[in-house]
Amino acid sequence: MPRVLRSILIASFVILTACSSFHIKHDFDSDVDFASLRTYDWSPDPPILKGDIRLMPPESRLMVVNAVDDEMVRNGFTRVEDGEVDVWVTYAVTLSVRLTERDLQGNYGLPNSWQTDTNWTPSGFSRGATTTVAFNEGTLLISLVEPESRQLIWRASAETEVHTERSPERRRSRINSAVRDMFRGYPPRIR
Repeated sequence: MPRVLRSILIASFVILTACSSFHIKHDFDSDVDFASLRTYDWSPDPPILKGDIRLMPPESRLMVVNAVDDEMVRNGFTRVEDGEVDVWVTYAVTLSVRLTERDLQGNYGLPNSWQTDTNWTPSGFSRGATTTVAFNEGTLLISLVEPESRQLIWRASAETEVHTERSPERRRSRINSAVRDMFRGYPPRIR
């Protein structure tokens, strides 16, 4: 039975640490009448890419544009190219390598028999260990801008761990999910 319990605990830890969700934030100008905004186009300014842009290949950039176009249409917008529009859409991506430290206690409060000799002291307490883990982190910002004044009127950000080994289909799915979650805050609810 103890081995089964240990296996369950280890599997739970692996599953919890393997799952990465999006940390979503929203900001907006409360003076804007969002119900009146119906047309959009992409900003003439290029997207901002910061950090190790090798983590954001050109095909992923196109996936972001397609996902945002889908959400804009879903929110009642019509894209108007080369004409007067209510808002410009733009995006920015920041990619970085982050380091985090994790303190690992050797026994996790479990009986001595589950310890290895290297983690066990004569006093019976675990020495534990601290490990440093590096991971790729990405933040996607989507902004709606008033074209004449170039003032930001709405912005959403999604932050998550980036996995470079994912297939194009899996990346597309993650990007679509992130953008969909970001647009759950549109139109903003003014309290």
